[in-house]
Amino acid sequence: IPIEIRNQIYEYLLVNPDLCSPEIFPSSSFHKQIDRYYLSPSILGTCRQISDEATPILYERNTFIVGFNRDCRSYSPISRIEAQIYGSTDFFQHPGFEKVKHWKVILSANEEKGFEAPIYHFVTFCRAISDNFPRSLKVWIMPKGYSWVTEARFRRYYDVTTVLQPLSLLRNISEIHLGELPINELSTFQPARPQSASSPHDFPTHWLENMKALVKSDKPLARVWEMYQKLLNYAQSFERNDQFRENMEPIWGSGTCYAKRKAKGASWSWRTWNREMGDLDQPENPFFLSPAHPVEEGLLLGSFGSENNDIESFLNARATVLGYLGPQYQRIANASLQLAEFVKAEKKQGGALFGPSLLENHEVEPRCTRALLLLEDYAQSFVRDVPLATRINIRKRQAKFDCAYAFLERETLLKRLSSILVNDNFKITGSDKFFELFKLAVDNMDKQYLMIRKTRKELFDCDDDTYERVIDPELWKCDEMVNW
Repeated sequence: IPIEIRNQIYEYLLVNPDLCSPEIFPSSSFHKQIDRYYLSPSILGTCRQISDEATPILYERNTFIVGFNRDCRSYSPISRIEAQIYGSTDFFQHPGFEKVKHWKVILSANEEKGFEAPIYHFVTFCRAISDNFPRSLKVWIMPKGYSWVTEARFRRYYDVTTVLQPLSLLRNISEIHLGELPINELSTFQPARPQSASSPHDFPTHWLENMKALVKSDKPLARVWEMYQKLLNYAQSFERNDQFRENMEPIWGSGTCYAKRKAKGASWSWRTWNREMGDLDQPENPFFLSPAHPVEEGLLLGSFGSENNDIESFLNARATVLGYLGPQYQRIANASLQLAEFVKAEKKQGGALFGPSLLENHEVEPRCTRALLLLEDYAQSFVRDVPLATRINIRKRQAKFDCAYAFLERETLLKRLSSILVNDNFKITGSDKFFELFKLAVDNMDKQYLMIRKTRKELFDCDDDTYERVIDPELWKCDEMVNW
């Protein structure tokens, strides 16, 4: 069959104009599964030749619609999944996502309590397609008076320029259309105020023209969100408690919220924070209590730069975080070196820690004591630096704070090692058990140190050459676990 005929067959099987129509959205509920889109993608699995020929037709001749709800849900036929919960990246990791060349996006400008503009998933969408360079993009905003939600009542709306601001992350898109969703495509959506006619949004002409010109241009783009993720990874590698480490990653909008409160000089508390972020059940975190720990505060301000792609705000926040973590990093590196040198010396001398030893118990025990002291120094170097204000917040909750670390593997191993060297337990248990636990403890700390080293090396991977590297990532260092 000639290629021209094959292409016509592929189009019959893989192209559907309805994929860009809002009619494909469920009208009665936002959570129903669409059964089929009258496509036959199974032909792509017939053979490699057909897959190579037909895949571009599926993803380049269809326009795929995607709708972003204000409550951080998204819907698109590309994934056949309607509800995408906040923080989920499944939609953007779909294998077909990066192949799509024509998108149509539906947004709402309705102002709802607890949700900031721009919409989280629309920002993530723009970040994702900034790598894929689609050929065309249409972005429609629902008219005032319409909503995804039945019986909703909206009297306030975000400014169009705020809702569409994430488009500034896009480049090299040859065809861009921005405006209000046409009236003939509104049947799927719910009239929030049936009694009143929908009124148009204000689309500033000058702003629209500038945005379209920017999206079509090849102007360099600072990918602040990727730079921020590298910083976050590095900062989190210093924290061992799962909850505290998870809290270091701000949820969407929190950086902007914190920056606004800080600019106004407003008071800050963990309770106020959770109320504004809608997470009332979050356990209290002393690193975020007012005033916040410098690293946590720096990450919040860095998040503001990431959310708004503000490179200057981010660079200032990053310098603060790296400056505060610098002294602790040096202590960890020095403690690791001292312990490694001790281990090497023992190995060279055929000492008590490695293999058969001719030493008596009374000669082995002092060496084990020295090994434990070096190990405890290594462990202490991982304890985070805290300013006086944070120390006060921790002291008020000392019992709970201690429990956050007391039962981790490292603390358990150190307690068991210490117990062996007291009350003549060493004579009972012997050196073998001590050496076994010692090796496990060293490996545990080395794993964290190597993670710190790995994330430190990656800190500036997403930077432009024009940005100053405020620390030396020490790429020359050889990082490895102890070869026991």
